[in-house]
Amino acid sequence: MPRLLLFGASGAVGKALVRLLEAENAYTVHGTCRNNRPPLPSDRCHRLDLEDFRKLERLWDRIRPDAVLLALRGDYEKQLRFHRAVAELAKGSPCDVWFCSTSAVFDGSTQNPHTEEEPPVPESEYGRFKAACEEMMASVLGSRLRILRFPAIFGKDVPRVTQLLDRLKRGETVEYHDNFFANRHTDDMLARQIAFLLQHRPEGVFHLGSVDIMAQAEFYRELVSRLGYPKKLVKVISHPADRTLAVLSKREWPEELRITHDDILDHFRS
Repeated sequence: MPRLLLFGASGAVGKALVRLLEAENAYTVHGTCRNNRPPLPSDRCHRLDLEDFRKLERLWDRIRPDAVLLALRGDYEKQLRFHRAVAELAKGSPCDVWFCSTSAVFDGSTQNPHTEEEPPVPESEYGRFKAACEEMMASVLGSRLRILRFPAIFGKDVPRVTQLLDRLKRGETVEYHDNFFANRHTDDMLARQIAFLLQHRPEGVFHLGSVDIMAQAEFYRELVSRLGYPKKLVKVISHPADRTLAVLSKREWPEELRITHDDILDHFRS
């Protein structure tokens, strides 16, 4: 059975992918974490610090992965050095490397949605960091690097949702913009799309997310309602000018791997 080494297995993306691949029994999944345990057997769960390069090398030599997925969080400088170390290890092996990036690599250009062939235009620190990772790893691995860009992730145990619920339970209002337009995703569908890509091994850049775009305030008003709270808890505010941050795909996807905002909201139906 092919071996997948998943860096960041305890995050929202990592946990969803582990749950799916373990259920399908398609890969022997090894996952790294720092504090929180991912849903993996203890012999395939590896605690790893971003600065422990010797342990990284030992882990790599032990597992000899057929595929690597990077879905890490943490200090940007430490992550950048860690990603370079992984890229150098992968350079000497035949494994596929998949890097989880973000729609934020386009946050310096917010007039229109962006598709795969467009170069990054980052403005925020986070966007610049992810774009730097993409560029650095591509310089080491060339076409063997696959880049996955996706927008904000939603799911029942995803931090942005659990934190929202905590505020709603306290009766707090939450502010969202009526002229900030974006697409979004769920952890479960993202995992299904990644599993499909792992199986078919296409090359290049992939934009993953809902096929439609929705205003932030409108989306959150509907989400708050689906969570069982009154829409009036959403305070609508506006940017000085309209902004759009969305990653749309020009690739053909199977119908069962396409998602809309209605699908995302149905994920939270009470």
